[in-house]
Amino acid sequence: MRTLLTLVLWCLLFVLCWPIALAVLFLWPVVWLPSLSFRLVGIVFVAPFTALRALLLLPGRLLGARRRVRSLLEARLPVQNLARAFHCARSQTP
Repeated sequence: MRTLLTLVLWCLLFVLCWPIALAVLFLWPVVWLPSLSFRLVGIVFVAPFTALRALLLLPGRLLGARRRVRSLLEARLPVQNLARAFHCARSQTP
């Protein structure tokens, strides 16, 4: 979709001002090649920090998951018992 939009915009630019459109067409690789190096540098710097963060937060995530499941189960039991008690009391009243 993004490529199609770029193509349509370039064609519109070509219709409106063909010298600028041709300049964009020929200068685009000159801009794109240096941007690749910046992307690679970004990946190289982000990847180790992401791995370190995942490694440091792993124990907390593992322990926190058990607590969350336990707290959800404990939170649901009183509500279910209350609902059962209310239903039994309601069915016994005339």
